[in-house]
Amino acid sequence: MTSRFTPDFLLVDWNEIEGKKKEGRTSGEIYSKLIDWSYKAKKQNEKVFDRLSQWILDDSEWIKDKLPENKQILTQVLALLSDDCDKFRICLQELEPSGVVNPAVFRALDLLAAGLAGNLDDERIQEAVSKMQADFTVMQERDVRKIIAGCPEGSMHATQIGYVNYLKDCVTKLCWTLHMPEVVKKHAGKINRESFEYIEIGKVRFIGKDIAKYPGILDADPAASLSELAAMLPECGTDIAALCYLAHHYGGPVDSAYCGLLGYFCKAGTPVPDGYDFYDVPTEKAAYGVYASPSFDGDYFGAAYDFTRDQVLADGVHIPYPQAYWTAEVFLEGRFKGSGAHRFGYLFSVEL
Repeated sequence: MTSRFTPDFLLVDWNEIEGKKKEGRTSGEIYSKLIDWSYKAKKQNEKVFDRLSQWILDDSEWIKDKLPENKQILTQVLALLSDDCDKFRICLQELEPSGVVNPAVFRALDLLAAGLAGNLDDERIQEAVSKMQADFTVMQERDVRKIIAGCPEGSMHATQIGYVNYLKDCVTKLCWTLHMPEVVKKHAGKINRESFEYIEIGKVRFIGKDIAKYPGILDADPAASLSELAAMLPECGTDIAALCYLAHHYGGPVDSAYCGLLGYFCKAGTPVPDGYDFYDVPTEKAAYGVYASPSFDGDYFGAAYDFTRDQVLADGVHIPYPQAYWTAEVFLEGRFKGSGAHRFGYLFSVEL
């Protein structure tokens, strides 16, 4: 019987977990073993999914004579992951009464189980998976295989995400929800967070001045440097009324073109004054944390970015990276310069 890809996945050693139970180990100790696995498994399993995508896209692998073997390979992969998903759920349900389990883990498992069963929200991928399940010979059609495989190592564009990408994201999310709560606890010792929530921002347009064009604007008086925009705010402003610094990458990855705008959130469609740039915010929801420091020094905004992002990952909430990825510093007490006590907000794009 053909075995390919399945031996390469790093799965939980459930025999070891059962052994820990028989030894009388605490729920916390057993859960820690799952957390340890998640750190190691994330990178290794992502690479296996990427190789799976590459194999599906290789035309030479999908001639008619290879179809029976290839069907067996894919069936084995899905069966392996489904079995592991079921074992995860049983184990976590046993541990749940102790209070050690992050509730977001169950949501991650639900997404993975639905995907493995071929039940997806994405109609384009759902149609391709349904065709494959009904008649595997459609996998000879490259257009179908492109949707099943997606792009190795992910994709910049949502329209290029495939079934294998989706499953990889689900397994990655499971890993995040297992170990990110521990990372979040460490952030709490470095930076003071007053509150955190997911908010509805609606359809909005951010209008401001690009720091690449106006490099001195961050040190200038906003009332003077953004006077034309400030005069419009009584009519076009939003619930996020404070001055902000919004960053995005034009829908690309973080190592691609960068845009930083100092300005304000405005209603969708607000006219853009001469000399200003704008960004039609692609998400209608955002994670929002409020942070405070008795002595602002160093990269406090960088720490807020890490804390906010990692909380989102711990909650199992989707960050639409890269196509709809953006962040914003919210200057609740005005643009801060120098050192001393300061309080500010941080926004991070999400999809709920």
